[in-house]
Amino acid sequence: MNQSSQSIPVNPRNHRARVLTVFLAAECSFRILYEFRAIRALSLQIDGGVLTLLERLPGVLKVIPGSLLRLRTTHSWEFLGLAGSGRETAAWSSAAKLGEGTIIGNIDTTSLEASKGVSISRHHKRDN
Repeated sequence: MNQSSQSIPVNPRNHRARVLTVFLAAECSFRILYEFRAIRALSLQIDGGVLTLLERLPGVLKVIPGSLLRLRTTHSWEFLGLAGSGRETAAWSSAAKLGEGTIIGNIDTTSLEASKGVSISRHHKRDN
């Protein structure tokens, strides 16, 4: 890691500048696909060799390489117990605590190789 990236203080608000500084200094090929402002995170398209640079940055908690996943079911409503005969199911009867203890993660399923004709900007809207 070069000296200029180390001089940027560790602060969640400047994560973008920190990442860009490292990539530019290392002359890496990268593209910002999406910036999650609400949770201060980035979705990047990078070369695999750049992962170690990211992992070593102070303040970076986890780097998760993307992988293409295949949909295995289209019956998620039934699997989760949320669909039935039109009546309230057991899952909905305790709606006041429905999300209690839930941790929300992000799965970015955009694959440029799988959908070359699909524009990223059409699917990803910036949150303000």
